[in-house]
Amino acid sequence: MNITLFKSNIKSNWIIFLFIAFMLTIYTTVSVGMFNPENAELMESLMSMLPEAMVKAFGFNNLGTELTTYLAGYLFGFILVIFPIIYIVFTANSLLASKVDKGTMAYVLSNPIKREKVVITQAIYFVTTITLLIAYAALVVILMSVIMWPGMLDIGKYVLLNLVTIALLVSIGSICFVASSYFNSSMYSVGASSAIATLFVMINMLKGVSEDLDFLKYFTPISLLDTTKILTDTGYAWAVIIGLSAFSIMMFVASIIIFKKKDLPI
Repeated sequence: MNITLFKSNIKSNWIIFLFIAFMLTIYTTVSVGMFNPENAELMESLMSMLPEAMVKAFGFNNLGTELTTYLAGYLFGFILVIFPIIYIVFTANSLLASKVDKGTMAYVLSNPIKREKVVITQAIYFVTTITLLIAYAALVVILMSVIMWPGMLDIGKYVLLNLVTIALLVSIGSICFVASSYFNSSMYSVGASSAIATLFVMINMLKGVSEDLDFLKYFTPISLLDTTKILTDTGYAWAVIIGLSAFSIMMFVASIIIFKKKDLPI
C-alpha cells in the first residue's frame, strides 16, 4: 500500500464521506428516538395505514415490537443500504476512473509505484471507508440505545447484522470498483456503477412488493440482507459474510488485472 496515495484519497473524498456519515447520524438517532416499547404497536398500526406495496418495498413490514427487530427493519430495509451506496458509486469512480479522466493518474504513475500497488491502495481505502461508515452508524445506534433503552438492544445480534451489511456493501462496491478500473471516463464509470447499484436496489424493492415476485431475490445481492434470518440464524449470517467476502476479493483481483493490462491515455 502507498501511504501518500492513501492520504490523498482522504483529502479528495472527505466531504462526501462526512456528508453520508451526517445523514446516517440523523436517521440512526431519529430511529432510536422514535422507538417506544409502549407504543410499538401504534407504530405498526401507523405503517398499516400506508400502501402495503410501499411498506414492503422499503422493508418496513417487519419492524417488530422489540428494539432489535425494530431497528433491523427500519434501518436495514433501506436507509443503511441506499446512503452508503451513494457513497460507493461516487467514491469508486474517484479512486481510479476519475484520476485517469483528469490526468492525475499520469502524475501518480510517474512516481516509482506500480499499477497493481495503486489499485491495491485504492481498494484498501475503499473497503476501509465503507466499513467505517457502517461501524460509525452502528456505534451511534448502540450508544443511543444504551442511554435511552438500556438492556433492550441485543448488541451481539445487532453487530452481526452490521457485519453482514458491510460484506454486502463491499461486494457492491467491488463491482463498482471494477467499472472504475475498466473505464477511462468518469461519465461511463459513474453511469455503469449507478446503473448496476440502482438495478440492485429496484429489484430488491420490487421483490418485496408481492410474493409472486419473490424469484427476483436471485438477481440482487441485497436480498441476502434478510434481517429475520440474520437475527435468528447465526449460521446463515456467517455464510453470507464469507460468500460475499469471497466474491469481493475476486472482483478486486479482477480490477488489478484489468487496470494492469489496459491502455491508459497518459
